Amino acid sequence: MVIDSVMLSGTIATAVAVGLLTLEDGRVLAGRTDPQTINDSIALTIQCVAFVSNTGRRLHVRNHEVRALCSQVIILQWLLKNNNKKLGELKQENKGLKNLMDSYANDLVARSTEQGKITAEFQKQYERLLVEVKELASRPIPYKNVVASFSNKIMFVNQITLLIPSSL
Repeated sequence: MVIDSVMLSGTIATAVAVGLLTLEDGRVLAGRTDPQTINDSIALTIQCVAFVSNTGRRLHVRNHEVRALCSQVIILQWLLKNNNKKLGELKQENKGLKNLMDSYANDLVARSTEQGKITAEFQKQYERLLVEVKELASRPIPYKNVVASFSNKIMFVNQITLLIPSSL
C-alpha cells in the first residue's frame, strides 16, 4: 500500500487528473523513482475507477428512484383524474339535490302561507261564534218558545210519518 503518495490527496489527485501540476507536485514528483511514480499512477487510476464506479452506482440507484417516482406520478395522475370525475358527478348530484330542496322549500312556503290564511280564517270564525254564543247566553230563553218549538217539531214528524207508506 502506498502511504506517502501525492495521489492520496484529493486536491492533488484532481489536479493531476486534469493535467495540472502545482509547484509542490513538481518537487514531490522530482524526488520519486519510477516504481513510486508507477505506484502513484496506479493509485490514481484506482481512485478514478472507484469514483467512476461509485458515480455509476449512484446514477443507477437514482435512475431506479426516478422510475419509481414516474410510476407514482402516473398512479397519482390516474387517481386525480378519477377523483375529478367523481367530483364532477357529486357536483351534478348536489345541483340536482339543491334544485329538489329549493322546490320542496318553495312548496313548503306556499303551503305554510295557505295554512296561515286558513288558520286566520278559522280564528275569525271562532271569534265570531264566540261573540254570538256570548250574546245568546246573555239573553233569557222564554219557556213558551221552547215548548212551542218542540211541539212544532213533533207535529212535523207526525205529518211526515203519515205521508210515508207503511210498506216501507
